[in-house]
Amino acid sequence: MHEARDLRGKLRQQICSFSLAAAVAQAFAVGWSGVARAQSEPNLTARFDEVAICGPDYTTTGACGYSQGVSHEGLTYCDLTGVSGKVLEFEVTALNQGNADWHLTNRPLPATPGVTTDPYWLWARYLASAPYDYFQRDFGAFYLIDRATQKLVGANQKLHFAFFEQGLGAGWDDGYGMGSGCQFVSLNGVPDGTYDLVWGINMRETAIGSASEATERPFDNAASITVELSGLVSGPSQATIVQPSWLPAAPTAVASGPGLTTQPAVISRELGTYDAFYVGADGNLYTKSQGHDGTGWQPTSAVGALVTPAAQEALVGPPAATALTTTDTRVFARGAAGTLYDFHSTAEGWSAVHVTASAVASPPAATARTRENGTVGWIGTDGKFRSRTFSPTGWGVAVALDATVPTDQTPALVASGSTMLHVFLRSATGTVLHNSYLTSAGWLGWDDLGGDVTGSLSAASPRVNRVDVVARTATNHIIRTTWNGAAFSGWVEEEAINDAVSDPTIISAGPNTLDVLYIRSAFGYRYRRRHLADVTTAAWTFETTFLAGLTPSIPVVATSWASSTLDLFLGQSGTIVQRSLR
Repeated sequence: MHEARDLRGKLRQQICSFSLAAAVAQAFAVGWSGVARAQSEPNLTARFDEVAICGPDYTTTGACGYSQGVSHEGLTYCDLTGVSGKVLEFEVTALNQGNADWHLTNRPLPATPGVTTDPYWLWARYLASAPYDYFQRDFGAFYLIDRATQKLVGANQKLHFAFFEQGLGAGWDDGYGMGSGCQFVSLNGVPDGTYDLVWGINMRETAIGSASEATERPFDNAASITVELSGLVSGPSQATIVQPSWLPAAPTAVASGPGLTTQPAVISRELGTYDAFYVGADGNLYTKSQGHDGTGWQPTSAVGALVTPAAQEALVGPPAATALTTTDTRVFARGAAGTLYDFHSTAEGWSAVHVTASAVASPPAATARTRENGTVGWIGTDGKFRSRTFSPTGWGVAVALDATVPTDQTPALVASGSTMLHVFLRSATGTVLHNSYLTSAGWLGWDDLGGDVTGSLSAASPRVNRVDVVARTATNHIIRTTWNGAAFSGWVEEEAINDAVSDPTIISAGPNTLDVLYIRSAFGYRYRRRHLADVTTAAWTFETTFLAGLTPSIPVVATSWASSTLDLFLGQSGTIVQRSLR
């Protein structure tokens, strides 16, 4: 997106704490307005700890234990259809890496115990000898996706999480060992090969951990690892976790429309899927989608030609896209005369285009704070940044901020929690301007962060109360500063270079992870990954990589659908090409 973050699988992780004295000192250092900006909210994340192949009988005890389901009146609440051979089991951990407790108590229980049709609670017992109680439905799902074909070859639901009135305190985790109920994927008919193993937490968004569902972030983090499966037919069977790598060896063409004229906007609405949007030479909006059925990218369709009125201007410049839910997608594109259009897709299909704004001079930016709250931002012809909120049911009013900035840039818009939004812009003098939005207070005012930058900025949030922004300087260095919930760290140089020729891209592809990409004149695309093991870790831990086969001329579009996946998209030579980290 991208908005530097994807809706599925990477929403703000880890505890953030700071001393009041340090916060005050840093605030004065950067001109902080004094408004309490840090948020307090839970944030569930997922982690794989161990994998093993069990069997040949899935009920065989041993190193793996039982793969049984939660039972109710003799029924088993996970899919055991056709499970008679080997299964892939795993040890996993659910973590609350936010800074507030996560609990289930705001979902009321049925008035009468024993109700089995409630959409959120399951009346069941874990063992035949245990008493009945209510369990959380639809909390976790496991997927096995063929790495080469992106085809879903196995899946299973972990239909319970915890008893009523349980949850996770801030900073705590809940481990599920080998053999926990429904915690496996059947390997019947699965050949040896390399696969993405994914655990999606609360993908159906039935578990809400705060009192207000309308302002809750979607807890749909997805953990993924790459596993090599061997000996499934002839044995001995083995599952090995392997490190991610770039594939294929050269970029793959995924879309070529009628005169591709812009960089694409690419989002992931659910695991294993991508939707790409771009503007064609005929001024219409086009889309192309990839699912996890193994059929690859689907044919291009002309969204603009299907739903826009005849009076619409021809579209220009790159679009912006985001998703509130798996069935609610928003795409924003600017017309040649400065009108901003909203293309809205729901489960019923694309609706008629909506005019969002006029006198728009810059490409738009869009992000979603929760499944019911999104924001689109742009720079007007008067040089002022404007924003508008949207929800599944309507629109807020456009708000203009008072600073005047150059219009030859795309706003860097990013959410750092369910109640907070940030925008970064290049000022007329080359410094970086920052403003933040709180749902309780609106826009809080501009901070001038200094710097001597050019082009467009990029920002990402790897956890609650942290935002990283990167920029290219006038002397072609790549620099970064970090907001820690109270203040900014000051600018640091990402690499000792002075030959960057593109604006940088930053994305958080998973819990406590940042990926930065930029172009060096002599080397092409440069890729760096940072794992934030705790709130103070700053070192890069992934070896810098040069990516071959991508035209070194314009910034790359980065997106992700789970923590170990990263996909790069680039509009070049009239087509969209893709490279993937798996």
